[in-house]
Amino acid sequence: IFLFVSNLVTIGLNVLSNEEVVKIVDSTSVRSLAAKAVVDAAMKLWKLKSSFVKRDDCAVVCLFLD
Repeated sequence: IFLFVSNLVTIGLNVLSNEEVVKIVDSTSVRSLAAKAVVDAAMKLWKLKSSFVKRDDCAVVCLFLD
């Protein structure tokens, strides 16, 4: 079980919904790679959707509660 406090993956425009983030984290077999998987997915979509911005920041925090 994990808690995703807020959708931090906006990168100037919403590229991932909270539901999409949950699916990505849930499908990651190694917990320590969950945040990286979300960032990678967000960056991929951001590059497809945003041709006008060349660089931006992205931060993801996944907190797992056992």
